[in-house]
Amino acid sequence: MLLSTFYALLANLVSESTFLGEVVLGMAEGGTSTKSDPVLSTVLQWIAENHAYSTVLFLPFFSLSSLIAFKKYRYNFFEHFVINAYITGQQAVIYSFFVLVQYIGNINLYYYPLISLCLSIGFAFWTFTQLFSPAGKISSFLRTLMAYILCYMIILAFFVIGFIIHLV
Repeated sequence: MLLSTFYALLANLVSESTFLGEVVLGMAEGGTSTKSDPVLSTVLQWIAENHAYSTVLFLPFFSLSSLIAFKKYRYNFFEHFVINAYITGQQAVIYSFFVLVQYIGNINLYYYPLISLCLSIGFAFWTFTQLFSPAGKISSFLRTLMAYILCYMIILAFFVIGFIIHLV
């Protein structure tokens, strides 16, 4: 959480938005349903503006999805939580580095944030591949991919359930 807070603070100091903030604000502004529903728009706005808290809120989802994807290795939920906290912290370091380089080097490329995103996701894949190397690199890669897809499905399911509850 400390590294995510550092990244969010650094991004705010150099007048850059965080990658999570850009994605969530794009969802809030792009969807027609969010324009008609102020509660969903407010939730998405809060997620975009509170990077460190959002990271902590999403960690259990990442941990649950990696627990399911790597179930046969018999790590428990809290061990997966620690693994994902480590990965998230290192990803914050990667994002912070790119924010600093972008600010110092006055780089304004359209695809520049995509480079840091690919490196941070690549780091997660590398970490899981190294940690679960007895399964083989291809198996670990596919399980990590499954964990990412499952995580986003779980988060989406929570948003849909919350939206349905709000409508009722």
